[in-house]
Amino acid sequence: MARGLFGAMARGAGALTRSGDGGDDQYWNGGWWSTPSATGIQINQQTALQATTVMACVRILSEDVSKMTPKLYRRYDKGIHKKGARELIGVKDHPLAAVLHRPNDWQTWPEFCRMMVVAFALRGNAYAVILRNRRGDPVTLVPLNPDRVALWQAPNGELFWWVTRSGLHELYVLRNEPLMIPYEDMFHLKDLSADGLVGTSPIALAREAIGLSLGQEQQYARLMGNGARPAGVLSTDQKLTEPVAARLRADWERLNSGLVNAGRTAILEQGLKWTQLTIDSVDLQFLQMRQFQVIEICRIFRVPPHMVGDLSKGTFNNIVQQAQEYRNNALGSHTDIWEKRFDFTFGLHAGDYEVDFDESAMLKADITARYNAYRIGVLTGWDTRNEVRVLEGKDPLPGLDEPIVPANEISGSDLGSDMGGGNPGAGKPSETIDVDNQPASANPGE
Repeated sequence: MARGLFGAMARGAGALTRSGDGGDDQYWNGGWWSTPSATGIQINQQTALQATTVMACVRILSEDVSKMTPKLYRRYDKGIHKKGARELIGVKDHPLAAVLHRPNDWQTWPEFCRMMVVAFALRGNAYAVILRNRRGDPVTLVPLNPDRVALWQAPNGELFWWVTRSGLHELYVLRNEPLMIPYEDMFHLKDLSADGLVGTSPIALAREAIGLSLGQEQQYARLMGNGARPAGVLSTDQKLTEPVAARLRADWERLNSGLVNAGRTAILEQGLKWTQLTIDSVDLQFLQMRQFQVIEICRIFRVPPHMVGDLSKGTFNNIVQQAQEYRNNALGSHTDIWEKRFDFTFGLHAGDYEVDFDESAMLKADITARYNAYRIGVLTGWDTRNEVRVLEGKDPLPGLDEPIVPANEISGSDLGSDMGGGNPGAGKPSETIDVDNQPASANPGE
């Protein structure tokens, strides 16, 4: 198959179009650099992260997803294994296994994953070019800023990715890649999509909520820096000339305006009196609006408000429930997109492979709850004692590899009974115990 721009030109006479050129701005809303908001603030990746709630939500999501290390497993459908069962130890002889451990030569998996999740959370798209060896196996994933990636379509329906290289390192790493990268050589995570090809940008769709949060913060910052909102007023019964009034105001602003002058002692003259102003209802409403914007932005990223420090509606019971919903819904959606895209891009299902993110790091509760869960797992035979020790970072001990089977859960075959009715005496005790705990004959007549 011809690759890159030259292959597309040969088949379609060079008639490539960028996805979204049809006029629907929703396809590429915010995909190129900035999107203006009604506040006049341009919303892009950099300005959006300047909103503390956006930064907190994106950081929480990226850190939590990166904690769940992906592993490659092989599924079985033969022999003693039931359909859908898989091996307990991750596969290491598959080319993708090495990429999951070390995606490239300059990033660890958590660093790579965090970069991808940040791009996905802000732009709704995360891209990584797949570098392959001569056999076609993946050997490196090169993450890209989504603002420098565009999807182009050939007349015959083939898809290509135009990547604007940036920096000497990226130019060197992609030196052997064509200008137009084939669709199958890009690892692409996409969020909500209007055309099924590229995801829509969350910060573009929610630009007004983010812009309002930034506008409120900047307004209060200017008020604090310039002293435009006085904490009180200076008044006098005397008549002040214009030069004297100007001098007094200049002296007051010089000595009391700004953070560096907060708390300084003022010397008043001309019978001036200081009257402190209290917060009025407008100020209180403004503070409530800022608090509402925190909840509004958390709603965009599906992060519970208590995780970004807003405990106004938090109680012990609902915080526990919200944390569980966050793990099930927000993080579960992220990892599911990753797992399905690995399968789709690298054809894992055809070889009975699957990628699974290890969620154990996110499920650790306090030590009492964790040990109680271990106790239930061990006593019911679900876990072995050595498995629990390994989970807690301890060395296995001899004799603790077999699961404990509760007596009330032993099957009939384990007791020696013939469930088919072949031997009516099977499974019965050879002797009974009398009330004095002394052995008695199984035959009362003897």
